[in-house]
Amino acid sequence: MKKIKMLVIPSDNHGCGRFRSIWPHKWMAENMSDIFDIDIMYSFPKDVNLEAFLSKYDIVHIHKQLDKNCQIANMIKFLGIKLIVDVDDNYFLSPQHPMYASARAEHWEKPIMEHLRLADMCSTTTSTFIPLKLKIILRCINQCIKLLMIRCININKFNIQCINQ
Repeated sequence: MKKIKMLVIPSDNHGCGRFRSIWPHKWMAENMSDIFDIDIMYSFPKDVNLEAFLSKYDIVHIHKQLDKNCQIANMIKFLGIKLIVDVDDNYFLSPQHPMYASARAEHWEKPIMEHLRLADMCSTTTSTFIPLKLKIILRCINQCIKLLMIRCININKFNIQCINQ
């Protein structure tokens, strides 16, 4: 069986990136290596043809967004690659949030919403996005990663299930 090649682009290597992208995918790479071949990168390689680089992947997993204009996400979709967008919280920040003024002035929510629209799947820990009618995986991962079991049955149908153990 051909391995599923996945590119994971975490938001950072601490906080959300660490707990929501790095740990789960390292666990998958260590415990499901017969199914997945996973690359974790914080940015795209420089001086490469991005389309050729992305073409070797079956799935790209990102946190919130790749770029403000969604050019990379659109390329991913054009290439027929499955896109999973992970969103850890509500992107409409409340006035009490320290970044509220910047988020509102710069319309942070717009590229996030567009990436979610382009996504084949959204993983999140909140039910905030359910009214958007997205394909959602409600995710909860403990520090031992024992809550996460992912099984891809058929890359063309792209079925991901989370099973609590």
